[in-house]
Amino acid sequence: MITVLITGANGFVANSLIPMLYKNHYSLRVTSRSNYKPKCIQDDDEIRFISFDFNSNASDFDELVDGIDIVIHLGGNAHSMSNTKQDDLEHRNVNYLGTKKLVEAAARKKVKRFIFLSTMKVYGDGISYYENEAQLFTEETMPAPLGSYAQSKLDAENIVSDFCDQSDMEYVIIRSPLVYGPQVKANFKTLLKVVKSGMPLPLGKINNYRSYIFVENLSDAIKNCMIKNEAANNVFLVSDMNVSVSELAKKISRYFNQKPTVFNFSIRALDLLSTLIGRKDQFCKLTNSMCIDSTKIQTRLGWEPKINMEEALSITTTWYLNRDIKENAQNLKLIIVVSEAWVFMSHRLPLAKAAIAAGYDVTVITRVGELKETLANEGINVINLDFVRSSRWPIKDLINLIKLVNILNRQKVDIIHNVSMKIILLGTIAGLLSKTKVIVNAFTGLGYVFSSQEFHARVIRLFLVPVLKILLKNNHCHAIFQNPDDMALFASLGIIEKERTVLIRGSGVDINQFSQSHDDNLVPVVMLASRMLWDKGIGEFVEAAKLAAEDNLNARFVLVGDVDPQNPMSIPKSKLNSWSGEGYVNWLGHSNEMPSVLKSSTVVCLPSYREGLPKVLLEAAAIGRPLVATDVPGCREIVIDGENGILVKLKDVDSLYEAIKKLVLDEEMRRSMGKNSRKLVEEKLSTDIINAQTIQLYKTASSEFSDNN
Repeated sequence: MITVLITGANGFVANSLIPMLYKNHYSLRVTSRSNYKPKCIQDDDEIRFISFDFNSNASDFDELVDGIDIVIHLGGNAHSMSNTKQDDLEHRNVNYLGTKKLVEAAARKKVKRFIFLSTMKVYGDGISYYENEAQLFTEETMPAPLGSYAQSKLDAENIVSDFCDQSDMEYVIIRSPLVYGPQVKANFKTLLKVVKSGMPLPLGKINNYRSYIFVENLSDAIKNCMIKNEAANNVFLVSDMNVSVSELAKKISRYFNQKPTVFNFSIRALDLLSTLIGRKDQFCKLTNSMCIDSTKIQTRLGWEPKINMEEALSITTTWYLNRDIKENAQNLKLIIVVSEAWVFMSHRLPLAKAAIAAGYDVTVITRVGELKETLANEGINVINLDFVRSSRWPIKDLINLIKLVNILNRQKVDIIHNVSMKIILLGTIAGLLSKTKVIVNAFTGLGYVFSSQEFHARVIRLFLVPVLKILLKNNHCHAIFQNPDDMALFASLGIIEKERTVLIRGSGVDINQFSQSHDDNLVPVVMLASRMLWDKGIGEFVEAAKLAAEDNLNARFVLVGDVDPQNPMSIPKSKLNSWSGEGYVNWLGHSNEMPSVLKSSTVVCLPSYREGLPKVLLEAAAIGRPLVATDVPGCREIVIDGENGILVKLKDVDSLYEAIKKLVLDEEMRRSMGKNSRKLVEEKLSTDIINAQTIQLYKTASSEFSDNN
């Protein structure tokens, strides 16, 4: 296998060339002055990355090229418009002296071929608009560099060819024009930005022609120079597009779906204006012609651009448009606040990843507990706060509120996304005190306080409603509800404002992770998977299991999930163990393998008292199981009675048992309802759909805030 060293690995060209060569099964060693691996090899351990400073006397060039067959030298100090003495020094040290050290070491270590990427700027800045003389630059044209960058590149070319002439090492020098494509920077990116802005451009009379090359075409040309014997000891010019700047701007406008804004304006007037404002050099570079002739590489190596100009411009402008969308979110700091790390992992991790992909800077604040390493492995920024979900620790809550305010102030947060009732209270107060721009509150069900009629819950509700009214009815706050019943209740209580409230049904389910499966159980398994809380209908489920035993129904009843000591409705472990001992149900405890656990079920049941939109029913539906649930808010969002499951009366054991019995005894009904469950999730409730809706809320809320401030 041929081993290739690529310098400048974090550069624009390298990020196209490295994947291309890797796909062609070359062994790659790549280097950059940066300590960070290039994005194109972040997840690839087969490509060796070395941080290497060409300007350091401590750098070991011999070690760098040891065992290398071909060097592709892309690294260097880029062209600068400032032309300071410091720039001049860096151009010479990096572009010339650094190349000299590298080529000397390559010759000593018997490298077979040295490929050097140079620039067409060795010919100067081109032909003036006023000369009215068409000229194509060729390999035979006498170089006439202007400025330290071009001179350092020409000097580097000479040192490469001289050393190779004195050794057995072959050289190839490639002189490239301006390179464009996805991730482009500098002048071409500026042109994209200006055209996209719709700014009027007085370029209509500028009929100069300049050469360009698409980055993938350049990478392909470099590969040809690697593998073809005919390339040895040659200089090649390479381009795929010769076009005037005015025509290029018009083409870009069309790919942006915009009307071109190029108009005619006197060239001499532009010249005079640029002179008056001290921009004569920029005027010359804009209006000069500089076209190169690629005939030599085409005839000698048989190289032709693989991607034509129209397709290349389409690819580049499409990238810029997508990037422009992301830049609306770029650098926006999003904090997601969740009480427990396991809740984040099971319900909000896909959202965090989707937000990162959309350009947000995401941090999660949660009680990390034992999941610190797991969260780190997911690549999520995490801040630990020891939240307590019980309402019986007001001092602890006050301390956490102060800490949260300090974190938000320190992080300069744009959006805070609070999940569940208590976090909404703390996060909203902290967000308002820290002047966070957008506060998104996700009500994941109204829980014990709103579902229970116990004295303790009623007292809390008495004080909670007016507090929520004060906190939530302001321009910063936006509310997410998982079901229309909860939304309607809060609207009737005057807690929320309709224009800043959205319905997003749950947190979605990964339909690939929870893939559809067949039920292979010989004895039907009726499963209830949730936290072991009384208000999840655990007691009713156990009573239904007892009725099944009395009725000799051929089915097994299984409980999956852990107790929750911080919740006042938690069932004692002793009670759960007692039920298991009686043989009516089998309590399996907590599981981290819910896809496989749910696939072991026949029917999934949740006789809960009230929900937001229960995750376990989403997951069971994705796997293709028929569902049984109470006809209460949240549950009826996922269970469509008679289609993918059966809704039963609240706290009614007989109703629950009859629904379970009906499904256990009717295999065809189970199969039909399971198929409908999967279809519902695919069409409306997958994580991709739900995450897109949530991120759209971030964008809309941020935009509204910017418009109003």
